[in-house]
Amino acid sequence: HYLRGVILQRRGEADAAISAFQSAVSWNPRLIDAHVALGRLYLSRGDRALALAHSKQALEIDPQNRDAVALRQQIETGR
Repeated sequence: HYLRGVILQRRGEADAAISAFQSAVSWNPRLIDAHVALGRLYLSRGDRALALAHSKQALEIDPQNRDAVALRQQIETGR
């Protein structure tokens, strides 16, 4: 599910990518990369609340994950 999401995201199919990443985290809630990808997609759509929720989930799993930390900073600074 995660790799399908990556492919769909690269194709510009955001809705389908979100669905695939959501499926991936439902199968494995500890899949940090899927949480970060969801956070980025939601942020790109202007949904800061969902982006923040996924960044928090990723950081709960691994507080030192660079991608999750960068996403959190991006959400907080609005950049």
